[in-house]
Amino acid sequence: KDKGPGEADKDSDKNSLISEEEEEKATSIAETVVIIEDEDEPSGCAACLSKKKHLGKDKPGIKPMLIVDESDDWEFLSMYWWSRYYAMQGNDLLYKTFLHHELPIIVVYEEEIENAFNNFSDAIQQFMLQRCPKLGGDPDDEDDEKDPDIGMYKGSFRIYQLHPDKDKNRDLIYGTVPTVGPISINVRIYALQGLRLACRSRIKENTCDPFLVIKLGTREIYDVDGSRIMNNRDPQFSKVYNMVTMIPNQPQLIVQVNGWKATDEGRDILIGLTRIDLENRYLSVKRPMCGLTDRYMIDGPHKWRDFMSPVQILEEWCLANGIEVPVYASDGKTASINGEMFDVKEFEKHAINYEDSTMWGEYKERIALYILLEMGLIRDYVEKRQLTDPVMPGVPQGRLLMWVDIFPFSEKPPE
Repeated sequence: KDKGPGEADKDSDKNSLISEEEEEKATSIAETVVIIEDEDEPSGCAACLSKKKHLGKDKPGIKPMLIVDESDDWEFLSMYWWSRYYAMQGNDLLYKTFLHHELPIIVVYEEEIENAFNNFSDAIQQFMLQRCPKLGGDPDDEDDEKDPDIGMYKGSFRIYQLHPDKDKNRDLIYGTVPTVGPISINVRIYALQGLRLACRSRIKENTCDPFLVIKLGTREIYDVDGSRIMNNRDPQFSKVYNMVTMIPNQPQLIVQVNGWKATDEGRDILIGLTRIDLENRYLSVKRPMCGLTDRYMIDGPHKWRDFMSPVQILEEWCLANGIEVPVYASDGKTASINGEMFDVKEFEKHAINYEDSTMWGEYKERIALYILLEMGLIRDYVEKRQLTDPVMPGVPQGRLLMWVDIFPFSEKPPE
């Protein structure tokens, strides 16, 4: 209908404030967005949220938006790991909410994390062992035409200038590589969700009944009862498995997705699997054995989960890289390392977010964590690992959203 005098000016003022209104909505207690459904990502990942409703469902050009009831607030949202995930997957309003309250976020790798870090080969490299041709052998011999790779050597070569004092030469040993015997480790596998799994069932069309199988060393977890999701190509497993192994004896973790009773005979079949080298992760200077959260919290849903504190990790990292340990101020708010000064204020923008002393750790631990993040250590992450079938190499069978934590067996794993 026709607008009255002055109404057009009001509309123009309203349009000019859209960005401010969106930012205000992002931090509003009344309405905070949880998930924007996307065709490329499975929906329903926050099904555990109560009191939810859809907005914009029937409006053309607007994708359905899942929000919580007005009685819920940002503290409620921040409790869910999935909120952190979707904040980094294109949900701008949720992302702004986490930034505004300076809550920890995660890094989402769209492929295997080791691909972004040269297979974590900074500590040890892999060298293929090849079959040697027979002396005086026939060049047409079929045995010589077989795959020349017969194994793998893992290790490193380092060249040092020796010190005149022989006792000091011991300090030249590469610090991050263990020097004595096998090491027992606790491995915690977080298998969250299958993404666009291949449908290879001979019974069902365009769907499958996937479940998880975990293999590590001689142990196998065939979790058909605990993880099976019926009729779903994007199953949300949300499973955590704890296992123990020894490196370098049994370094390879295999996580596979099987299809339940997918043949006419009622047999389970392999959909796809992924392999993870735990030894490389354990020895890497990047410390991918447990991703660092970007905030040090001692309580709440984002409680620190590493068995070492940031101060301990930083000291160990300095010793391994030949750097003097940092010097902290008496109040712990500043620290000096390698000739550079770090201040908590550089990383914590709004003091009001850190007033709850029951949730936030002491300043010394917080500044140590910020230094570690500046040094390029692996942050808290999740990866989308490609699933493959050995029978069909190179043909993707879907992806698995997951991550792995590694802890020394001598230490009690965190809760």
